[in-house]
Amino acid sequence: RETALEARGKHMFESLKLSRVFWLSIITVYVFFIVAFYSLTAEFKNSYYSENAEQLYAAIKLTSVRFVGISIILIGYPFILLRNTQHAKYLTIALTVWVIAMYIDDHVVLYRMIEYSDRGLFALVQWCRPIVIISLVCMSIEFTLRPHPVD
Repeated sequence: RETALEARGKHMFESLKLSRVFWLSIITVYVFFIVAFYSLTAEFKNSYYSENAEQLYAAIKLTSVRFVGISIILIGYPFILLRNTQHAKYLTIALTVWVIAMYIDDHVVLYRMIEYSDRGLFALVQWCRPIVIISLVCMSIEFTLRPHPVD
């Protein structure tokens, strides 16, 4: 027999009518972020290679600002998703565009200034960035193309 809380939680997520691909994508994004955060905090000394202290400071500052922004978004995202799918749609699309822009910017500008470690967990995080972008694109497509109940 279900408790009232279990029934309420089950109803909240079922009422969203999102596909398994969406849920797999959102799990991928969250796991990636947790692993990326861990790799930067646990392997901090091994993450960056730079002989210029000013460039190193700029890279660390940029990474910190990005992580604060993404942390706020990822903490608030489930609440927005449960309260208003239209706002979640716009936030997902904006986050997708931002992550793609960061990825392009990193390859065009940042990687010329700072050398990142090519070993360990940090290298795996860098390698997985396109997978996260694909996951965010799948989430955006799901919101854009599938009809959702009105909030």
